Amino acid sequence: MFRTILEETNEDEFLRLEGVMATKLESLKSRHDTKDLANYFESSWRRKRRNWGYAYRLGDGINTNMFVEAFHRVFKYQYLNGKQNKRLDKAVFNLVKYSRNSVFHRLIKLTKGKNTYRSDVIYDRHKRSLTMATEVNQINDNKWSIVSENDKTKRYEIKLVQKDKCREATCRLMCTDCQFCIHQYTCTCIDSLMNSLSCKHVHYLHQLVNLNSAVEENLTDEQNIVQSPLQRD
Repeated sequence: MFRTILEETNEDEFLRLEGVMATKLESLKSRHDTKDLANYFESSWRRKRRNWGYAYRLGDGINTNMFVEAFHRVFKYQYLNGKQNKRLDKAVFNLVKYSRNSVFHRLIKLTKGKNTYRSDVIYDRHKRSLTMATEVNQINDNKWSIVSENDKTKRYEIKLVQKDKCREATCRLMCTDCQFCIHQYTCTCIDSLMNSLSCKHVHYLHQLVNLNSAVEENLTDEQNIVQSPLQRD
């Protein structure tokens, strides 16, 4: 149940599910063997729901279990030598040093053309989209509805934010195969909302739209070819 509450992106539904969870917590508190667990969950998690609930973290693109913990490990053992820091000036000095080194490492990766983690994730979503076969309905010129692969009763909404290429001149978060960046589309699926990357649904839709556009262009060209001799006569 906790996983369901965690991944709920609608705030009203999140609060409803949390109410159900609160009822279960009360029943756990009434039992001697689960009382401590219920109190711990109440104080450490339920009161801090805005810190972990997906409904309150939409678009953050932060996975605390990966990025923050990875930073803490590197900073503690490579810059603080595994020791507890007690001086503010030393902590600030090492943070500046860490930032400087991170910039250099980033420049080296860009020079060598090495893929970043986010670039690899984008390519992974592209590969997943190639095996997709699901229903897509167009709502208007800039909005589509796509059926979930895993749950046919669930639909996600994809919106075209900008038709042209990314306005960010230095944006490198592009799919080299589809030729679009993450800033051009938004999707209501968890992968897109939480990771701030183009999900497999966006890749699938973009390829489908391009395919339909190519078919329409070919039909138009064929009609022009047929009409041209008639116009000359």
